[in-house]
Formats: sequence, structure tokens, C-alpha cells
Amino acid sequence: MSADNVVAILRTRDGYRVKHAQAIENIYYQCRRKGDPQFNARQLWFYFGDCKVFTEAPEAWKEAQRIYDEIMNDSCPIVEYGIQLIGDGTFEFPQECPPCCDNPMPISINGQEQCQNCGEYYL
Repeated sequence: MSADNVVAILRTRDGYRVKHAQAIENIYYQCRRKGDPQFNARQLWFYFGDCKVFTEAPEAWKEAQRIYDEIMNDSCPIVEYGIQLIGDGTFEFPQECPPCCDNPMPISINGQEQCQNCGEYYL
């Protein structure tokens, strides 16, 4: 079985965010909003929205190493994809959770909120 986890360093215009995450590839899927050619901004928000922003790369790498070492010293020491740098520094991190698409139309199906236009489920 795959752990599918990574300690990710996201590089954006305003700095670096560090997160231990699973299924990080979700940030690349379904980039539906105009201006989001590189990432799915909504998924990016869900993964990195609560992270501290580091202004210098060495600080971010130090934090990533700390998280990695903490995991490797735990009872289940697995970080399948190690520490990875994501992004080229040109993406503007959203200041708030972005809408799922350019024209969101929330509907409720069996008590679950979903966008009628793009199909994304709301949390």
C-alpha cells in the first residue's frame, strides 16, 4: 500500500508555505478558473491556506526538514515522496478560499452541497 505523502514546499509570489500532505497531486487537477493555469487555486487553499508564510527559502527548507524528521522519528516513519519544492514563484496565492469555478451554482443533492456547473463538492 502506498503512503502517497510528501513534505511539500509551495513557492508563490509572497513566499514559501510548508505542509505534510497526502495526495498533493490534487492541486493540479481541474484548474477551472480563468487565471489558474498552473494550479487548482481552491485545492491549493485547502492544502496550504493555514500555513505560515516564510519569506526566505532556507527558512522553508529548515521547517520542511523539521517536519520530515518528526515523521521519520514516529512509529510509522514513511514519507513516500520526501521533501519537494512545488511552484516557480509566479503564482499569486489566494487571500481567501476561491470559488470552485468562474460561475458557481450551488445545489443540494441528498444533503450534500455541490456546484451544478463544475461538479465540485463543498465541504
